[in-house]
Amino acid sequence: NAPANGSSFALGDNISFDADATDAEDGNIADDIDWTSSINGDIGSGASFSTTGLSGGTHTITASVTDSGGNSNSDSISITVTDNAPTVTINSPADGSSFAFGDNISFDADATDAEDGNIAGDISWTSSSNGGIGSGGSFSTTGLSGGTHTITASVTDSDGNPDSDSISITVTNNAPTVTINSPADGSSFALGESISFDADATDAEDNNNPLTNSISWSSSRDGNIGSGGSFNTSSLSAGNHTITASVTDSDDNTSTDSVSITVTNNAPNLNISQPSNGASFPLGANISFQPTATEAEDGNIAGDITWTSSIDGNIGSGGSFSTTGLSGGNHTITASVTDSDG
Repeated sequence: NAPANGSSFALGDNISFDADATDAEDGNIADDIDWTSSINGDIGSGASFSTTGLSGGTHTITASVTDSGGNSNSDSISITVTDNAPTVTINSPADGSSFAFGDNISFDADATDAEDGNIAGDISWTSSSNGGIGSGGSFSTTGLSGGTHTITASVTDSDGNPDSDSISITVTNNAPTVTINSPADGSSFALGESISFDADATDAEDNNNPLTNSISWSSSRDGNIGSGGSFNTSSLSAGNHTITASVTDSDDNTSTDSVSITVTNNAPNLNISQPSNGASFPLGANISFQPTATEAEDGNIAGDITWTSSIDGNIGSGGSFSTTGLSGGNHTITASVTDSDG
């Protein structure tokens, strides 16, 4: 009866729950209702109760009851508990600032959260070139490498909600220049296809001596994938890759260039062919389950299917099976399968 399906509440609100439960043999059994949340688990019992303890997020709220004969039924609604994310703002340095290599650069930011208050002490600072560079509301460093940095201040509140703010600064020192010639940014390749990589690298302080043989290549998904100016590989995993070519000059200044490519892999196809959607059976009937599950790389993977019921949990596995053990009620039957590439 309450709350209404689709309702929204603020974090910490006192939310009232109410339900009716009747049985032809037992009469009113509302006091036996068990209440659960898909996020918080058990949250209450009985016909009515209230709680302020729900976590932020979208909850499936389920009221379940079992009569004296062991027959069960349930009803579910969806509600949302909104949680205010923190806010982080970089005060200094100013976006677009430029510094000489070795300058002592000061960083400052504010971070507040409606529930937690001032959380500037929890800020983590990163540079797109140097990685982690500091923590807290304020710090300074002389350790930034030459080049253009995206400086990001990130914070997470006590409920796990994140926020970040970013600026761009430049540290002037003639860093090397590396340019990826191939593959082109945004390219797409089939899984197992041989992909050619090529880049150039030079440095002004090193008298423009080529640094091409010193290039290191990495993928955001697969880690190190090669070295030097040119190489081929057919071993990239399926998915979206940020390909980065990195080079370091004799002054230990590092430069990178990146492109984004996609390696495509077909996901499995799974269909339940039996029983038909909406079918009805008497309690104790021997119900047969039949699927089809194929995958372009793995072929027939029906043997890897797992079957679950929204009422009874795990009910079987594999390509086909039958059971007489389903409880009375409306079941959502789910067949799930994962291919060898996950």
